[in-house]
Amino acid sequence: MLSELFLDHENIGSYYQNRGILTNVQGDYDKSIELEQKALELKLKRLNPDDPRIGGVFCNISSIYCNKGDYQKALEACNKVLIIYKPTLGDDNLKIGGCYQNEATFRHLFLDYWFCIHTNRRKYSKYNRTRLVVTIFEEPFMMLKKNRNKTVNETSISRGDILDPSLVEGYCADLAYIICHDKLKLPYKFLIETKYGSEIEKGVWNGIIGTLINREADLSIAPLTITGAREKVVDFSKSFIDFGISIIIRKPKQQKCRTFLSMLPRPIEIGIFAIISYIVVRIFSFFISRSSSYLCRFESKIDGGRQDKLSIQDALFLSLSVFMHQNVDLLPRSLSGRMAARAWLCFSLIIVLLCAINFIVFLTYEKSVRPIETIEDLAKQTEIRYGTIRNSSTMTFFNKSTFTTFKHMWNFMEQHKDDVFVASNREGIEKVRRSKGTFAFLTESTFIDYANKRVPCDTMRIGENLNTKDFGIATPLGSDLREAIHTVVLELKENGFLERLKQKWYYERSECTTIGAEYSKPTTQFNLVNVVSIFYIVIMVLGIAMVITILEFLLKAKIRSNRLN
Repeated sequence: MLSELFLDHENIGSYYQNRGILTNVQGDYDKSIELEQKALELKLKRLNPDDPRIGGVFCNISSIYCNKGDYQKALEACNKVLIIYKPTLGDDNLKIGGCYQNEATFRHLFLDYWFCIHTNRRKYSKYNRTRLVVTIFEEPFMMLKKNRNKTVNETSISRGDILDPSLVEGYCADLAYIICHDKLKLPYKFLIETKYGSEIEKGVWNGIIGTLINREADLSIAPLTITGAREKVVDFSKSFIDFGISIIIRKPKQQKCRTFLSMLPRPIEIGIFAIISYIVVRIFSFFISRSSSYLCRFESKIDGGRQDKLSIQDALFLSLSVFMHQNVDLLPRSLSGRMAARAWLCFSLIIVLLCAINFIVFLTYEKSVRPIETIEDLAKQTEIRYGTIRNSSTMTFFNKSTFTTFKHMWNFMEQHKDDVFVASNREGIEKVRRSKGTFAFLTESTFIDYANKRVPCDTMRIGENLNTKDFGIATPLGSDLREAIHTVVLELKENGFLERLKQKWYYERSECTTIGAEYSKPTTQFNLVNVVSIFYIVIMVLGIAMVITILEFLLKAKIRSNRLN
């Protein structure tokens, strides 16, 4: 692969640099210095002399001379690193502190103890300086505290203002405290930005990304999406939140309750079959009573005795009384009659319970008329406009997508760009609430989930996530904090701290009921297919009762025959 590159390509220099590191570990110091010098020669052809990557080569050379025992040359190489790093990384960068530490080591070997102590003091001054954490106001990640000094509010804070951590709260505020204060033991303050960051022209970025590139801040702890373009200009830690792009719209108006309709079984076929079952079971009971072997087929509480005949009117009245769970005056005495009555009792109990549950559900969850259910529904129609944050990662996603649906949606947004693009998530969600169902907002699902739990509780999430993305902590390229932050984030992820943080700022602060706050697929109503087993049981019990009736009839005939004989 290297043979395909130009002989003076930077990657050729990196190849020699890595070989030099390996030979240094193996103890071949002369060969290692030769390889590093070759790497330096190639990199200088492609890079500026003050590029930090040139400083990295001098760092390796300094280490090799130190291992070799030539401390004077090691110190000279270390000083060259300082000359390169100071104007590019800034005098306060921790890598400068690392150079001072190496210089102190060499001075100690020279027995220059006073200069060694002086250099170590300079090193520690770099580590203990106050760090600037660039962030952005976005609920629930970064907010001003409610019990703060009332003279400070979000409208009075502008880009570039520096805030003390005691003035803010939120997911990112807590995360910054645990990382900077508890784990890294670094004093810090927040630098406020108003944009996340996009490339406004070749190599020029604004927002949080631009602040990091210009080294105006040491790190960013904000809901900053990790993208390929951003990773080329800043370093990202492991993600601290996973999410995806989703849709938020205003909850549609509820259907007006239609009088008595909610009390009917749904679908209506269940009611029809219940009525048919009522008639069939009673006619069946009537014939059973007529053909039973018992002379006293029914007991009557009204007459205080027994009645031998059961009319069709009595059978229908008996079934209706059982269905309404009222006192029954006519009681079957035959086994087949009792089986039919018990089957009808169980059947009526289940049907009544299902109707009651259906009525409760109808009152609790009024059915909404949802104009859209999926991203495809949104893309196909034109009545509901949709948009996202201007110059955001979501906007870039639709702009760069090759998927047909997303390309169509991007073209639609471009045609109505003056009306559908907003400056922030807050503005987008407010636009959704004011639109009365005529605007849908496309943004990260984390913001949607939070907005759905805030008063006036009139928004809802539609469909599944369109993709999978991550929020990460960003640092300038080559930052001394990168590896430490990466390790801390992994630790917080493994011990469950990040999940507890999300629970605290998303769910424990919810101002709405969970009904309708999240998108959920429509619940399955009970229908004929779901309850058909009840009808099968009734038919089966009636069949058994019929068999018993026939056996009773045959037994009765045999007894009469024997008596006649």
